[in-house]
Amino acid sequence: MPMNAQERFADLEDPRIDHALHYPLASLIFLTLAAVVADCKYFAEIDDFAEERLRWFQRHGYFRDGRTPSHDILSGLFRRPDP
Repeated sequence: MPMNAQERFADLEDPRIDHALHYPLASLIFLTLAAVVADCKYFAEIDDFAEERLRWFQRHGYFRDGRTPSHDILSGLFRRPDP
């Protein structure tokens, strides 16, 4: 059986601090991968992508509370890892 994003990314170390943990790391990675495949190049585009497709993400178990991450949250996350 195929793994979902939560299972696939469960072992990743989350670089965020406690007050920035509203969105599970796997949901942010899944959103970003989906948006990049859809040709989004900037965090603002990924933010818009999430808002425009909120119902699709919710059907797949993400962003159930109706809130999607802002471009600031996404850029903050992807600035943290040490390449």
